[in-house]
Amino acid sequence: MMKLDILVVRTALHLPVSDQPPSAAEYDVEQMGDEAFDWIIAEIRADRLTVAETTKGLRLLSMLTRQFCLPRKGELLDLTISLASSPTAHVDVRSAAAHIAGSQLAIAKGLGTGHAERCYGRAQKTIETQVTTALQCAIRLGLAKDAERFVRTWLRRVRESGARNQESG
Repeated sequence: MMKLDILVVRTALHLPVSDQPPSAAEYDVEQMGDEAFDWIIAEIRADRLTVAETTKGLRLLSMLTRQFCLPRKGELLDLTISLASSPTAHVDVRSAAAHIAGSQLAIAKGLGTGHAERCYGRAQKTIETQVTTALQCAIRLGLAKDAERFVRTWLRRVRESGARNQESG
């Protein structure tokens, strides 16, 4: 595990959001593990980052919880739910938070009930309810167009999945 290097974290926060594989700086942040997670989440909560840095910070937190901070998925979920449903969050931050919250729900469902509860600290059904509520709120508050499309599609799939489960159960 790498030691926290704030200069590297700040460099990663200034990189543009991209569909390309992570940069060397982003991989370095991921390997800083809990120290990087703590620093980034504290900066976001204290509102010390720009909108672009906060959006990138959320993505870095998500990346950190893939492997090096797996048990902290619940903290990421709490933060993204809070920001997605916040009337004071910038639309770009709310949009990124909503997108990540929806993605975390997909991951939780993929993990299965027992693993999801261990990683997120709550039952899979609770995660689904919390995320669905936050995403509905985010739509009411306003999202960027691409994020709104993703969230509306996601909510439709959750409803359809719930209806199928009720029919088969």
